[in-house]
Amino acid sequence: MSNVNIEKLEISKTVLIENTCNQIDQKINALKLEYMIEWEKNHNFDSTSIDSQLKQLREEKERLCEAFNKMSEDKVSLDLQQLVKAS
Repeated sequence: MSNVNIEKLEISKTVLIENTCNQIDQKINALKLEYMIEWEKNHNFDSTSIDSQLKQLREEKERLCEAFNKMSEDKVSLDLQQLVKAS
């Protein structure tokens, strides 16, 4: 599945795609729950904020799927030091 050393993390493309899509799907589901909660409180609530966030996440997922599909490599190598700096 993945090969870990001190500086690089090598992960298969399919695992990366699956995990990334699952994370976006979880965010989408959380927003849908938030929408339902607000709707239950007030059927006339302003949903534009949630709707725009949902649209953004769906577009992000679509862009990522396209980018992953264009990748020719079967494995992706990530620089762990850069990941630590980014977080």
